[in-house]
Amino acid sequence: MKDLNFNHYRFMPEGWIEALKVTGLFTGQDLQEKAGKLSAALKKRVKGRLEDGLVSRAELANETGLPESFIYNAIDSHLLLQLFGHIDAHWATGDQMKNYIEIPIDFGHEP
Repeated sequence: MKDLNFNHYRFMPEGWIEALKVTGLFTGQDLQEKAGKLSAALKKRVKGRLEDGLVSRAELANETGLPESFIYNAIDSHLLLQLFGHIDAHWATGDQMKNYIEIPIDFGHEP
């Protein structure tokens, strides 16, 4: 957890997952639905393709109706891997601003 200023903190990826678990939200229906919606949108991007896909957080937010902050946290913490145990998406190589998500061609498959 990073101290940003008075009473404001930002969780690191592992801390975000732990906070979800401690609060019981990790197994909650809301998180499952959001994660499922994100997973389906990512899977749709590579379905029928022969190469990895690439999408921006903003595009995914517009497409799914999910907040960009949720998408950011989900990708950064590998939430989909944690919840579903399948091959996960990740930040695009060299994208230090973490705006673009690389989707492996085998996204959603068993590792």
